Parts: sequence; structure tokens; C-alpha cells
Amino acid sequence: MNKDGFLLEVQRLAFEMEKLIDKYGLRDQVINLMVTGLIEKDEEGTSKMKALYSYSLDSVEELEDVIDFIYDTWVAEENEKNDEPDLDNLLDGTGIELED
Repeated sequence: MNKDGFLLEVQRLAFEMEKLIDKYGLRDQVINLMVTGLIEKDEEGTSKMKALYSYSLDSVEELEDVIDFIYDTWVAEENEKNDEPDLDNLLDGTGIELED
């Protein structure tokens, strides 16, 4: 299967997600952010991204919350891969918080 075929299939899935949100009547409650793409390097080594995206966000605050969530979960996963304990997760539920 070629790369354009892949991206067309991703687009179809994004449309299906939108239909699912409407089917359940959750348009005003759902926060959705999707970016799927391919990175290709040209002959000079410059990267170019060909991507599809969709999002349902009502405000800059929701956007910032989603970006914070993505960042925090990415960092936590990287720490787990590198066997670095996530102290916030270890202390979760104890009532103890670490100050920045």
C-alpha cells in the first residue's frame, strides 16, 4: 500500500470519529485532537511532514490543557522507558505534592 493510500485511510477514520461523536450526541463535551502524518527527508536531508489533522476544541484554555496532557504523558512514558521513576505518580493519592 502506498503512502497516499495510508493517509486517505487515516482521513476516513477521522471522519468516522466525527460521526461517532455525533451519534452519541457528545459534540459539546468531547475534546478531540488528532495529528497523523509521515515524515520524509529530501535529498538534502531536510525533513518534510505530510499530515492530516482534526480537532474539536472550544478555547485556547482547552488547547493548552490538551498540550499539557500530551507533554506530561509523553514525558512519563519516556521516563518509564529510561527506568526513571515518575515521583508524581509514586506520590499519587498520598496527599503529598512536589513543588516546582
